[in-house]
Amino acid sequence: MYQQQAILRQQRARRARRNRDVGTPGASKTLGPVTTTLFLVVIVGVLSLLYLTQVTKTSSLDYQISDLNQKQEKLLQEQQKLQVEAARLRSVGRVENSGVAAELEPETNVTYGQ
Repeated sequence: MYQQQAILRQQRARRARRNRDVGTPGASKTLGPVTTTLFLVVIVGVLSLLYLTQVTKTSSLDYQISDLNQKQEKLLQEQQKLQVEAARLRSVGRVENSGVAAELEPETNVTYGQ
């Protein structure tokens, strides 16, 4: 019985020595060529999707900016037309011929302060 226990201990010791680097923190594991290739393909795919979303977002913002620039140009043209109309309405000839000016009496006796 003592011999059997000694043999079992020796077998356990051999197994322990044989498997001692399994699961150790310093053990290095390498990826195979297929796994590395798949990993690179996935990374390139993700980066491509990110690039496409950025390009799409930029182009949609360009359309919005273009629309706003067109609206701004139209509003500036309308503002210029309204300024011309306001100047026309304020002209001296228009004021003299208006109905309010026709009801006014001209001043004949003007004295200036000394």
